[in-house]
Amino acid sequence: MPSSKTSIGSGHGNAPALNTEPLESIESKELQEGGDVESGTQSPTPTLTLVADETAGHLSGFKLASVLSALLLSIFLVVLDRTIVATAIPVITSDFHSLGASSWIATVYFLTQAGCLLTFGQILSVAPTLWVYLTAIGIFELGSVFCGAARSMTVLIIGRAIAGMGSAGVMVACIAIVSQITRLDQRPMVFGFFAGTLALGSIVGPLLGGALTERASWRWCFLLNLPLGAITIGAVLLLLRPSNMQKGNPSNGSESMSLVAKILKIDWVGSVFYFSSATCILIALQSGGVDKPWNDKSIIILFAVGGALGIAFLLWEHRLGEKAVLPLRLFSRMTTVGASIDAFMIMLFVMVGTYYLPLFYQSARQRSAVQAGIDVLPFMLATVAGNVASSWITTRTGKPWPWLFGGPLVAALGSGLLFWALTNAATPSLGRVIAFQILLGVGAGSCVQQSLMIVQAEYRNEPKIIPQVSALMNALQLFGGMVGVAISGTIFSNKLRSGLTQYAPGLPDDIKNEIVASVTGIGQVPSEFLHPVLHSYSNALGYVFIMGVPVGVIASLAALLVEKHDLKRSRPIPGSTTATSTGGHTTPSAPTPLEMA
Repeated sequence: MPSSKTSIGSGHGNAPALNTEPLESIESKELQEGGDVESGTQSPTPTLTLVADETAGHLSGFKLASVLSALLLSIFLVVLDRTIVATAIPVITSDFHSLGASSWIATVYFLTQAGCLLTFGQILSVAPTLWVYLTAIGIFELGSVFCGAARSMTVLIIGRAIAGMGSAGVMVACIAIVSQITRLDQRPMVFGFFAGTLALGSIVGPLLGGALTERASWRWCFLLNLPLGAITIGAVLLLLRPSNMQKGNPSNGSESMSLVAKILKIDWVGSVFYFSSATCILIALQSGGVDKPWNDKSIIILFAVGGALGIAFLLWEHRLGEKAVLPLRLFSRMTTVGASIDAFMIMLFVMVGTYYLPLFYQSARQRSAVQAGIDVLPFMLATVAGNVASSWITTRTGKPWPWLFGGPLVAALGSGLLFWALTNAATPSLGRVIAFQILLGVGAGSCVQQSLMIVQAEYRNEPKIIPQVSALMNALQLFGGMVGVAISGTIFSNKLRSGLTQYAPGLPDDIKNEIVASVTGIGQVPSEFLHPVLHSYSNALGYVFIMGVPVGVIASLAALLVEKHDLKRSRPIPGSTTATSTGGHTTPSAPTPLEMA
């Protein structure tokens, strides 16, 4: 990539002055040196300055690798914090004598994360991306301090809520930063690394949490975030230094607005509606079929209130138009509609495999929790391999759509074969289960990030909207995973109960209830009933995976709504011009919020 030396100074001392060389001149030099940037016009004020070895605000080489490493570390911390408590919860609840509040340690993190995604997406459209990222990391670290120093369950849960809020900002801000420091055709590989990091955190979290709890203290599950977070903050500050904030977008008349004024113009009412609706629905999904039956009055009320708040949210967003936290005009494009359906559906595969494959090994194969975590590695590694392979090929070809269409079908095939393997024999073949879970992982992994890439391409000419549409994809993925786990839990419980009645009719009802409530109940089963009970477990799990067949078909059909973008078609300069050109004329795009010096 050709080098370019542009710097921005503070206006005093010996600081270098802003390079005011016309953008057309820069582009002309780029073309003479073999670049591929299209001609365009200069924005009034550049919002992304160039550092040595960069072109049009895009990093390369060692600096790009260093920035991405810091971002990946922060994403790893976020997902680690989500999973590391799984093995520490029994000890935490024992220390605080609060067993009844144990579920909130994990649940409240998901609630605040889901509830703040869209809000951070809009904040990123008006505030400097770097400051938003650092603020989000700071919020996450503050929550970790609360958790690590907690002397009561209440303080711990408050800390988890704060950390969840920060994690939402970290996820969306990382995507926004990548969107501004890389070319569009480079991003599939970068987002592939993101997905791999998420999978790694999911694998390492429970194991690391158990080790820290056993050998040190459960508090280190949270305090570990502090030194690692400090490394991330230091690296990002060293490599990406913030300059003066862009004075608004000339196209909307906000160039003279201060940052405080812009923050006040955030759709806070819509954010409250969304957060409240998401909280009610997620609590209902977490509790329904687990702590309480689906027809319980409290679950019905939660769904009703969540639905009403959701309708109020949509009506409010319609009223606000472009000022909304979720501009509804995004859904006027069928590509956004199709990508949204795919983001929701595809995460079902990942979460169902993550939750229910270990349950198969713990129940039908009588493995310990740690051994089951090892047994499910083929699925997790296949998911990572599918993601990395599809990302690499997409980077080379520039075409993400084939993966969005074909990946769900491969995952659906793996799900269908798992159903066949688990229900076709009293003792399922371990080799078949491993092979089919690999097929499921490859299919799901190959398409899990493609929705995000599609919307990045769809809105390449509107960089200010990218954080919001990216936040939408993240929120839909989270909700998709939650809905998938909830539906799977209902299917599993119902099929397990009917299976126990069919295959073990003489089993006492109290033992049946223990078996349905927890896999540890198998230890109470008399030897003469053990085989039919294990068969009932396998059969019930098979019906969980058959759900993946219609889900995969729906996801592939949704891909037909999506435009077949070519990521290599053009490489627009962030903050200057759009990618499209007609008759030699280009339309200036909205400036990007990230600024570097």
